[in-house]
Amino acid sequence: MNQTIAIINGSECYVLARFLDINGVPYVPTSLSYSVQDLTNDLQVQAPTSVTPAQTVTITLTAGVNVMNPASALIERRMVVLKVGIPGGTFRNDTVQYQILAAQGTP
Repeated sequence: MNQTIAIINGSECYVLARFLDINGVPYVPTSLSYSVQDLTNDLQVQAPTSVTPAQTVTITLTAGVNVMNPASALIERRMVVLKVGIPGGTFRNDTVQYQILAAQGTP
């Protein structure tokens, strides 16, 4: 079951990524970066940013990254794209989606 995570406008949140091969064995990517897209307004919010690869990585999405675009109404959809370097020289893109909710009383 997929469940959409929602946070309040201007809140910090985290992405926890664990890297497993096709057999479920943990591995360390050869490279790792992430970007954040505003799907509601079709905008890039965070440019691709390199992260030190490890078997498990926690990426902090700061409060500044999670500020809604003024063009949004009450909900804004976001997507984090992880570009993962696979041992052997290839890459894959993994995604996580979340929503930002306008705080109560926000115009």
